[in-house]
Amino acid sequence: MSCRGVSTHPIAIARRAMRRRAGLEPPARCDESGFTLIELVVVVAILPIVLGGIATALLSVFSLQTQTQNRIGNSNDALMGSVTFNKDVQSAAQLTTVSTPSCGPAAPNQTQLLGLEWGANSAVATGFYDTVVSYVQTPSSQTPNTYSLVRQECTFGPSATPASVTTISRNIGSPGLTINPASVATLASSGWTSAQGVTGITFNITEPEVVSGTNSPYTYSLVGLPGASTSTGSASSVAPNSPPGCNFASPGTGTYATSLCFADFSSFTGATNGTGPCLNMQSMSLPIAQTPYTLSFCISESPAHTVSPHVLPTYYDPSGDHSEAFLGNNGFYTGVSGDPALYQNSGGLSTITLTNIQVLNAIGQPASNWTLVTGDAESTDANEWMVFQSNLDWSVLDNSPGDPYGNACYDGAGGNNAGDPNNVGFLQFIPNTPLTNALIPTNDKGPLPVSPSTFPATGATSVLCESNIQLNKTGTLMLAAQEPTNSSAPQTLTVTMRGAGLEAMFLGVLL
Repeated sequence: MSCRGVSTHPIAIARRAMRRRAGLEPPARCDESGFTLIELVVVVAILPIVLGGIATALLSVFSLQTQTQNRIGNSNDALMGSVTFNKDVQSAAQLTTVSTPSCGPAAPNQTQLLGLEWGANSAVATGFYDTVVSYVQTPSSQTPNTYSLVRQECTFGPSATPASVTTISRNIGSPGLTINPASVATLASSGWTSAQGVTGITFNITEPEVVSGTNSPYTYSLVGLPGASTSTGSASSVAPNSPPGCNFASPGTGTYATSLCFADFSSFTGATNGTGPCLNMQSMSLPIAQTPYTLSFCISESPAHTVSPHVLPTYYDPSGDHSEAFLGNNGFYTGVSGDPALYQNSGGLSTITLTNIQVLNAIGQPASNWTLVTGDAESTDANEWMVFQSNLDWSVLDNSPGDPYGNACYDGAGGNNAGDPNNVGFLQFIPNTPLTNALIPTNDKGPLPVSPSTFPATGATSVLCESNIQLNKTGTLMLAAQEPTNSSAPQTLTVTMRGAGLEAMFLGVLL
């Protein structure tokens, strides 16, 4: 046996033995050092305290992680809802709150809280809409006795098979749905009713959450209005109301975003009791935002009550080939406040006539150095057309060099993109017969006096945008009236549109 700290070399062992026989060294003993009883008692008493503190800290970390994950999930729910809900409400032409889903299976475990539809397609059937969205309450697949708020979208009329399904809230709790005014809410409870006149739709959502035995709910609201709105990142919110004017888009969203203002038609009623230069027309005077100038004009519609003011975008549907409005979507001239579009109520033929269009300075005198702008505020699809007529030659407002308006006007042979490489759906309108709710006769249209390759000039006072196919748009036709010799002189504009579904126009001033 060897002892700790004692050499075991043979010579060392021999020397120690001789010294012990001579009485010069005590007998060798092994090291018997160790813990005393008191030390062991102290360790046993302190160790549980240390381990308990470590365990408590770990449990707190795990609890905080769970709570943080839940909060992040709840925040994502709110963000997901804000991305789609406001645009859905803005686009809706009809709404309902009946419990049977308009889009999705009519199963006992699905309850529709809100149904929306838009994109009228009168070419298919009366009252038929391409896009139908159902916000439904459905049992959660992950947590028993909880319900999720799910958005189901059908892209070609009502269907039991949605084209897309998106979970808005993982645990909806007890949702509150408010539709203003109450008269619309009453009509919606028994079936589809028009979204015209709706001043607000609100989902108040409280997501129950239990943390450490206490109830810590996460509450947010999804707000949708047929007016300009922005996302806060947690829920949709509404911009403050302001008097009608001529307003600019968000900087950076278009080539002329800070110099092209869009007329707000929210005060348009279709009244024909004007006097003076606006005899039998409605007079409108719109302050141009951030300037001392005012846009004034006389306006009328024919037939009466066929168009209504509407926000941009007029139509939101990024899926498939259902041709959402490009203007106001896709980061293109977004953020315009008010109702910058005149949108058809039910398709067919609508003519908007504007006369005595002027820009006035601060003392009410005609100003110069401005350009009249108009164009398509929706999308021109199969069997639809728009005719723009002015007392001046038109130019294309080129927002994308080399592709000034994308496929906004498309008359492709055979119904495919390759059939119309030059976008000949953009033509000169040569009126031989009055415009009617029919396709434009061949002898009423022709090539533009100036080749499209030389845009922006067209050399025509009357142009036509038509299509024979429905497809997602890659641009918007925006026309500018070429500067007259005296740009302070009143100008005129007539826009006639034929919607197989719905069409819309806008009016603007380029400063």
